[in-house]
Amino acid sequence: MSICKSSVTCVAVVLATTFAMAASAQPNWQAVPTYTTVELRAGFTPDPWTLNLQAGGSDRVSSKLGSNCTGFINNAAPDVDLNYDRGSGILSLYIHAQSNTDTTMVVLDPQGNWHCNDDTIGLNPMVAFQSPSSGNYNIWLGVLGSASTAPATLLISEIDPTGVQASGGGTGSMPNWQAQPTYTTVNLRAGFTPDPWRQDLQAGGSDNIGASVGGECIGYINASAPDVDLNYDRGSGILSLYIHAQSNTDTTMVVLDPQGNWHCNDDTIGLNPMVAFQSPSSGNYNIWLGVLGSASTAPATLLISEIDPTGVQASGGGTGSMPNWQAQPTYTTVNLRAGFTPDPWRQDLQAGGSDNIGASVGGECIGYINASAPDVDLNYDRGSGALTLHFHVASAADTTVAVLDPNGRWHCNDDAIDLDPVVSISSPPSGNYNIWVGVHGAARLAPAQLRITEINPR
Repeated sequence: MSICKSSVTCVAVVLATTFAMAASAQPNWQAVPTYTTVELRAGFTPDPWTLNLQAGGSDRVSSKLGSNCTGFINNAAPDVDLNYDRGSGILSLYIHAQSNTDTTMVVLDPQGNWHCNDDTIGLNPMVAFQSPSSGNYNIWLGVLGSASTAPATLLISEIDPTGVQASGGGTGSMPNWQAQPTYTTVNLRAGFTPDPWRQDLQAGGSDNIGASVGGECIGYINASAPDVDLNYDRGSGILSLYIHAQSNTDTTMVVLDPQGNWHCNDDTIGLNPMVAFQSPSSGNYNIWLGVLGSASTAPATLLISEIDPTGVQASGGGTGSMPNWQAQPTYTTVNLRAGFTPDPWRQDLQAGGSDNIGASVGGECIGYINASAPDVDLNYDRGSGALTLHFHVASAADTTVAVLDPNGRWHCNDDAIDLDPVVSISSPPSGNYNIWVGVHGAARLAPAQLRITEINPR
C-alpha cells in the first residue's frame, strides 16, 4: 500500500487511504518522532548508529499495512525518523533491533510503502533495503503478543548483521589504516587513568581479515576504517600495554603498530582476544575488533590497559606498592553531607589491579588493587554525627574494599555479604576518605559497583 509521502499529486490517494484505515488506527507518520530524527549519509560512521528506547505500545499493528505486520506499537508517532542520503547508491541499508523481548518492526519508506518484520535475527526484527532511496524513513519498534513496552536498541547499519554478505566481493579488502576511525581517536600517556580505558562498539563487519592480512589474523572486520586509533606516549617505557576485548560473542582483534607490524589474536581470555606489547613504542596504533566465523556484528567493549588482565603480573615486583592516597582518584571525587540523597550513592568501576595491598598495608587488608591512585575520594560532612557510614561493594567477582579515613586509619573488609565486602565506620569524622576496591586472589580486573550509604546494607 502506497502513501506517496513526497508528491503533491498523491494528496487524494492519501486522503482516501487515511479514511479507509481510520478504523484500524493507522500509525501517524507525520507526527514528530518520540525519540529523535537522525540524518545519515551513505558511508556514515559509527556504523551501526544506535539508540536505546522503549519498544512497544498499546496499539495493535494493523494487518492492512502488510501480511508481515504484527505486534503492538505507539501509533501516535514514529519512534525514530531517519533522513537518509544514499550517495552513489552502492550500499544497502539495514534497520534492525536488539532486545531480550520478542520485538517487531514497522518502517514506512520514502515512497510510502510499509515494511514489517518479526523474527529475522533470532527474535529480533530487521527490515533491509538492498537499494535504498534517499528520503525519510519512519520507524516503529513493537512488542509481540501484548500491549506492553520493553527496553530495546534500534540499530541502523550498512553492514548486513545476518552475515549474508559473507560471500560478497569485499570480504578480502585490505584494512584501511589511514581512514578516520569509526568510533574515536584516544590519546593516552603511560600511567593514564582511569585504567582500563574503555570504548563500547560493534565488533565485526563483512571483510575477512584472513583473506587480506593472513598469518594469525582471522575473523570478519570492517576494513574501511579502524574501529579505534590509539596515540600512545610510552613515557619512561617501563610499563606494558594490553589491548583486549570483552563480549558475549567470539571476537578477534587486529592491531597495526606504529612500525607497521600487524598483531592479531583470537582467544586469550576465554573467547576474548588480547594483543600485548611488553615494551610498547610511542606512536599510533590502529585497532579493529572482529567476529569469528561469519560476516556479522556483535556488541563488544574495547579495553586499553597497563595492567595485565590475565593476572600474569601477580608475581611482578610492583605488587606490594603502598597505596598512593595523595593521587587524583581514578574515577571521581564525591562530596556528601550526612543525610545525603539519593542513598546509596553509587559508582560503577573496575575493581582490582596488580598491587597486593596485603603486602603493603597488611592487617585485615587483602586483595589486589591499583595502588597508584584511589578509585574514589569522598569528602564527607558528618553534620550532627549520629549516623554510621558504610562502604559497600557489589560485584559478581570476589571483591575487597580498603578505606583510608581522615585520621589516617585503614579500614578493610573481604566478605561481609556473601563475597561482597562492607566497611562500616560509626560516628565517622568529617574529612577526606580514600577508597580502593580490590579483587581477591589474583592480580586482575572485574566489574563492580561501589556504594556509599548511611543505611546498613547488611
